[in-house]
Amino acid sequence: MTHAAIQDFWTAFTQRADALARLESAEDPVYDEVLAKLHAINDALFLEFSTHSRKAELIITAEGDKSLFGLVDDIVAAAPKVKGWSFIALKPKLGLSRSITWEGHVIDCASVLFEPLEDESGDFGIRMLIPNLPDDKQDSAHNGMLRVLDHALGERRFADEIKFTEVTALDGDAEDYIPLSALDRFIDWRKQQQEKKSATSPRKKAKAPARKKAKPATKKARKAKAKPKTRAKVKTKRPRRKR
Repeated sequence: MTHAAIQDFWTAFTQRADALARLESAEDPVYDEVLAKLHAINDALFLEFSTHSRKAELIITAEGDKSLFGLVDDIVAAAPKVKGWSFIALKPKLGLSRSITWEGHVIDCASVLFEPLEDESGDFGIRMLIPNLPDDKQDSAHNGMLRVLDHALGERRFADEIKFTEVTALDGDAEDYIPLSALDRFIDWRKQQQEKKSATSPRKKAKAPARKKAKPATKKARKAKAKPKTRAKVKTKRPRRKR
């Protein structure tokens, strides 16, 4: 059944590839037709398009659900050759966005800080701290920041390395936290510190990301009760992201 559904999806996409390359909005019925075929495979999968370049891109995303990564890989592996298109499994690493607007709230990503957390089982998570964030915008900001991290780290790395996330307003001295822009490097540093503990031979040390104003990031990850890295239900019609 899954194999047949995958073939049906690619048939529908191929038949509409030219129309999709001209797509200006996810409100277009063509988008809905292709998305419906993808949802026939699994309704937790979604599409992202980038058509403002010489070669259009289709990204199939599992919205961070690791249990579906293998299925996404299988779908992309079965993709036919379509002139002018390339196909990508899961959101790729593109770097930290300058800003994001989510449900009417604008977040300057350069101003976002994070605090490393660790739950009782040793799983790694982060608390993101956003300046001037109203209490009633925390949930929407959380959803927006999850998508920022998808592209800052890549959807696969994000799911592999960060097990839970929290979002709150910055209430205190920014020097106590680490810029979100340093998260990728912090993850590498943390992994090397873990490997060092079990290594039998010397390894090259990685420099820990500096905290705000170059304050050394030597504070151990704070113990925290894990909160699931959840996402709000995504509407069928998701805005196409322009990159």
